[in-house]
Amino acid sequence: MKKLVVLVMLLWAATALAGGTWMVRLKDGSVLKGEVEGLSGGVYLVRTPDMGLVRVPESRVISIQREAASPPSPSPSARPLASGPEAAAGAGEVAARMLSDQGIMDLVMDLRNDPAFQEILQDPKLMEAVANGNVAALLADPRFTRLLKHPQVHEIEGKLAP
Repeated sequence: MKKLVVLVMLLWAATALAGGTWMVRLKDGSVLKGEVEGLSGGVYLVRTPDMGLVRVPESRVISIQREAASPPSPSPSARPLASGPEAAAGAGEVAARMLSDQGIMDLVMDLRNDPAFQEILQDPKLMEAVANGNVAALLADPRFTRLLKHPQVHEIEGKLAP
């Protein structure tokens, strides 16, 4: 189950940076709101409506969170990966660790270009299953189960281990 959660978080991370509004909290107390375009060489690229593209050194960032929005409605047949406040906190912690670790983000960005990963990212039904945490739909798709065995997924999972 842990590997499944990691892969779902990888799919989320691969798509999350592209699009949507993020709040980047900095050590000086300021907050940038905009689209996080990536992380390269220890520098986040954040496109804001007012300042355009802003380069923020990773060392100045306290947290990165998606701006509050209403979550997608789960389908009636969806069986969530986990539920309750502990599960949400755990998923948030994994996401925060992924976004704040340069090595993991480099692996995620590399994996995002993998043809097998791309195939899943471009499948609207599978991405809806990811967004809804629909385990049954994810495990029923052989493309998804093959990704569970991908060497880079194993490497990222190892880096996320406590």
